[in-house]
Parts: sequence; structure tokens; C-alpha cells
Amino acid sequence: MTARFSLPIAVLLVCGCVSAPQELACPQDAMLCPDGSAVVRTPPDCAFQPCPAVSTTTTQQPQTLKALSAATERPLYHSMETMWINLTVDSAASGVAEFYVHGISSRGRELLIIRENRTLEPGVNQIALKYQTPSCTGCAGIRPGAYAITAEVNVAGGRYAENMTVEIQQ
Repeated sequence: MTARFSLPIAVLLVCGCVSAPQELACPQDAMLCPDGSAVVRTPPDCAFQPCPAVSTTTTQQPQTLKALSAATERPLYHSMETMWINLTVDSAASGVAEFYVHGISSRGRELLIIRENRTLEPGVNQIALKYQTPSCTGCAGIRPGAYAITAEVNVAGGRYAENMTVEIQQ
């Protein structure tokens, strides 16, 4: 008698599982748009998103100031002296303007800060602002030297500025 053996038949199935495509990681940088907003890169090509549309419509405001000049009555001051800051504003129209004079910085802060609202008349306007210079001695004072002063006029949505320098000694 002949013995027959049967071998188990194994079936090997290879599963070719397909996974979802991996998300592409883009650099985490941003691009600044003309309107001041920022856009980031997006997959699949990591291109920057488009910037928002910028309106090209502009409105012209009338030129309120024709000229601004600023000066002190002299270039050298001593500790605790009175300084007169003279502003000359040539205005095309009447209206209220904010005057902001600041500077003489020491140890990270401005020691001169003057804010005043004044009414301008058409033509040349003279504005005189009084300031007492800081002490130039001891640990609480400033060091002798040159100091910057900025005079600004804010009027009708416009900002006009003039810079000057004064020397302060003991």
C-alpha cells in the first residue's frame, strides 16, 4: 500500500497596505505683505499664500502745513537753565494742531517731554515752549554733552517733524 502524505498548503498573502500620504512639512517662516499682514507657506509646494488685495484708491487730503522749523535761542545751555524752544509753523489753513517736543535722553528715558494743543491760523505761526534743562552734576543728573530734540506737529492726519541738537554743560 502506498502512503500518501499531503503537505499543508500555505498561502502567503502579501498585504500591500496603502497609507494616506504624509503631510509635507513646510518651513515655518512668513512673508510680510504690503498691507502689513503676514502670510505663511502651504503644502504641497510650500509656496507662500497670496497677500490680501490692497486697495489702490487714495484720497488726497489738503496740505495743512507748508513748513515747520524748530530752534532754540542758543546752542549751549548749562545745568538748570531755562531753554526756549521756538517753533515756526507756516499753515495753509486754520485748525488745532498737537505739538510734541521730546528728547534729551539719558539712561533710557526722555527728560524733555512737552505736549500741547494749539490753534493755528493761516500763515506763519510762532510757538514758544519753555523748558528747564536738567541738572548736569552728580549721580542724579545727566552727563555733559550733545542731546537730540525732536519737534513734531500732528495736524489733519499728517505728522511733521524737525530735529535739532543742543549742548548741555555744567
